[in-house]
Amino acid sequence: MDIRTLDALAIHQHNCQTAREVEVALEVDRLLRLLEFPFESTWVDLRFDPLLAEHSASKVTAMAINGDVHGVAEIRLQPLFLFHDFRTFFEEVIPHEVAHVVLSARRICDGSDNSKPHDDEWVELVSEINPDCEPAAKVKGEFDDRPIKIHKGGLVCTCDCCDLDSIAVFPNTASTAQKLKSEELACSHCFSPYRKTPQEDWPAELKPCLAFYQQLIDFKAIHPILSR
Repeated sequence: MDIRTLDALAIHQHNCQTAREVEVALEVDRLLRLLEFPFESTWVDLRFDPLLAEHSASKVTAMAINGDVHGVAEIRLQPLFLFHDFRTFFEEVIPHEVAHVVLSARRICDGSDNSKPHDDEWVELVSEINPDCEPAAKVKGEFDDRPIKIHKGGLVCTCDCCDLDSIAVFPNTASTAQKLKSEELACSHCFSPYRKTPQEDWPAELKPCLAFYQQLIDFKAIHPILSR
């Protein structure tokens, strides 16, 4: 699938391929321009990254020169979650990440501290963008990150719940193995201990979820990281 043509002045590079990605990108563009992000001197690289562990991430690599911020702002979004809970993604994840890059640019410009990304100023800006959302370090949407964790080598375990509700994915570490052995890891719904489960015993409902995620990885266009 080809990268869509996008009429977005504030975004210098993107990899939008679906209608939902285009809608998200246009909203990012609108907010950046509304909040007077210096996109003419700080290029925005918007990438939908299916390997991203979280719903979103961002980084501004720039410096202040003669009162202007020059550099690159990278905004990364998890495209899988657009199919899980688009409304929450649109109304909360976008303001969350846009607020980060806007504040980062402002703080680079005035030389102020940016070591606490979710401070009161960030909370105020998120609330200004969308008064109806509750700013938090992690947006609580109906996002299922289990396919991502499995792809990254996570340990699939099951409890006594039914179907997909029985599946949990934990880090594949010695600590997890010890907790499973001592039955410290238990389901908060059925209260049964989790058990390490071989692939042939995974619930059938998991297979289409993993297949869809793999298709997303296979067709997603990934462009080189933008640099100036």
